[in-house]
Amino acid sequence: MFLWVLYPIPAHPTTQQRLDVFLLFASRGLASDMARGHQKFQSQQKNAKKQADIKKSKGHDQKAAAKAALVYTCTVCRTQMPDPKTFKQHFESKHPKSSMPPELVSVEA
Repeated sequence: MFLWVLYPIPAHPTTQQRLDVFLLFASRGLASDMARGHQKFQSQQKNAKKQADIKKSKGHDQKAAAKAALVYTCTVCRTQMPDPKTFKQHFESKHPKSSMPPELVSVEA
């Protein structure tokens, strides 16, 4: 968009000339980004609240939580289990000929 100024602006304009140009731009709606600071801050807050509401409505991902809970890994077959009791039961039933790992010796099944 072009805006033709009716009088020439010198290389070093005075304060009054700058004010005249600003008022000319403001009257045509071209200086709207001058007052954008507070409006931008409000928009960012509104967007953050909206994103938080969307995240809250989705809930948490059960699949990811279940995967994070699998902390024990069988040394023979690399199967993952959530607790040592289950791990010992797995080891006794699936690998009866293998020697028991030292961390499972004291666990009661």
